[in-house]
Amino acid sequence: MRKIVLFSNDFPPKIGGVANYSFHIACELQNRDMFSHAITSVPQSEVYPFPVEPSLLRHKRKLGQRTGDGLFFLRKVNTMLHYLNLHIASAREVLRIRRTVKSPLVFVTANYDYQTGIFIRWCRRMSMPYGIVLHGLDIIRYEVQGRKRFAGNCRYARFLVFNSVASSELFKRHMNMQHPKSYVLYPGVNTDALAHATLSDRNALIARFGLPPAPGSWIVSVCALVKRKGIHLVISAMKKLLESNPQVHYLIAGEGDEGPVLQALVQELGIGSNVHFLGHVTEDEKCSLLNAASLFAMPNLSLNGEDFEGFGISFLEALYFGNMVIGGNDGGVPEAVPRTSFCRLVNADAVDAVEQISEQLQSLLSDMPSDKSALKETGRKWVKERFSWNLLADRFVVQLKQWDEL
Repeated sequence: MRKIVLFSNDFPPKIGGVANYSFHIACELQNRDMFSHAITSVPQSEVYPFPVEPSLLRHKRKLGQRTGDGLFFLRKVNTMLHYLNLHIASAREVLRIRRTVKSPLVFVTANYDYQTGIFIRWCRRMSMPYGIVLHGLDIIRYEVQGRKRFAGNCRYARFLVFNSVASSELFKRHMNMQHPKSYVLYPGVNTDALAHATLSDRNALIARFGLPPAPGSWIVSVCALVKRKGIHLVISAMKKLLESNPQVHYLIAGEGDEGPVLQALVQELGIGSNVHFLGHVTEDEKCSLLNAASLFAMPNLSLNGEDFEGFGISFLEALYFGNMVIGGNDGGVPEAVPRTSFCRLVNADAVDAVEQISEQLQSLLSDMPSDKSALKETGRKWVKERFSWNLLADRFVVQLKQWDEL
């Protein structure tokens, strides 16, 4: 039987959907005695239930920081040397895998950077079998730059995995090709971890984050603060919502480049007393916020096709804790959100997106039950029956065996 070697430059302790996806795939394969080790360039400080090796690839060009970068000719020489070193390191990486693993299968779970593309090309050259996970945004990025090499890496992969049907369809449209061995492996939820999270009550959260002790409902967003998440749209919708619901508070947990822009928007709208930026939160804090909140909002948008939300693991976690949700109807989010009265999707790319969100917030909050028990029961059934990691991994392994890849 082959042993799987996971290669990813988006891996814990980095946070985010792809890092979480990579980690849980490694865990599930390890639990099934099919895993060799993970390779990542992300510095490690934690101990995992599987081996993790540092990548031989240096992933930062650090333009302008090397001697001679101020001169055109020397800058070009430095760049050439950088790429040469990447090719050498990639070849060494493949040789190291072949030397240490008897019958390896490389599984690349993050393919956003040119360095990973070089590593995959060396897998091809050295006849190392590999599979690739595609999340959506990687497809868009490579269509703009490096399309030919990206297409070649995908064409010669033993199999392609997509994090949603939407990502699979995006690949077909943008790359004008279809791999004969394609599979949709949704990002799953570790329901055991959620069930055993240490939850703080509302009063403890108020004290922890310095929130006003108001009795109103909490709307929560937990995500990276990037524009495609649509947080700016929710903030704008809050302006009108507060006219009829002045006790509602919007809690934003996460960090990112959009943070200062969002904070400036809050000040411009004069709603700083009802919108709160919590910054980075721990897993237990995230679960506690979702458990205490009434509604989760992340109206993702495509930014005119320049960005893509491949799935939406945050929606599953919110549903597990009994939240009503508002999401965007773009990307893979419609696959994560059930068609129920307490889940609403909006066209966040539309010119009237703010009005749509405001109306849905008003509607959901007016219909909000006094007890979340029924919502929790429905949400947990949806998550456990469709998106538990154990279930998803079992099905994926069956598919690999049917393809004779193990």
